[in-house]
Amino acid sequence: KATQSTLVERFVWSARNKGEFKGYIVVLTNAPAERYAAIANWTDNFITIKPPEEHFSREHTHLEMARKRFKTYVLEYLNLDSRLNSVKLAYYLDVDIIFGSPMQRVFEGLEEKYQIGHASIQESGSNKGLAKMWMFKGNIDKWSIQGGQMILDRATSQPCLDRWRWYMDRNLEELKDQVLLNMMVDDEKKLKKSALTCKIVAMDQE
Repeated sequence: KATQSTLVERFVWSARNKGEFKGYIVVLTNAPAERYAAIANWTDNFITIKPPEEHFSREHTHLEMARKRFKTYVLEYLNLDSRLNSVKLAYYLDVDIIFGSPMQRVFEGLEEKYQIGHASIQESGSNKGLAKMWMFKGNIDKWSIQGGQMILDRATSQPCLDRWRWYMDRNLEELKDQVLLNMMVDDEKKLKKSALTCKIVAMDQE
């Protein structure tokens, strides 16, 4: 069934049936509401959100990068639907990802290993108030980080997303958001701890 579906249907089907994920699945799309209405007939907790028109950049050379800017507003979009008010952690995943096995233990393992959620802001020393977002290490040596999956703490990660968007809007001809993420990581290494406002945590690939 999954192989006969489009990307969104395939993602949702695999998340529910293979990943055994029961929580909210939120799809960012500018498609008409009826485009994915059928999904709600066979699964609960499925939500579509249309990004505001003002979040679409027409200044970027590549349309794909203009669309990738929407990633940097993910936490703001949670505020657009009251059903998401209780959500504290957001897992952003590119829609071409397919689940092959149950994910609950994987998610819980990541949150425990990297202290996600309950320790995302340091409470002592010069890093007080340091925001974090969690991403997986790159697949090749060229990339220290990849942008297709990330974990965000709703209470603390927004400064990191704002910083990422800052890099996007100052590199209008860039095609890959990975390039900009790696620029962020490189710049973090050059800053004194007291000057850091955001830290990208590179997680081992599971």
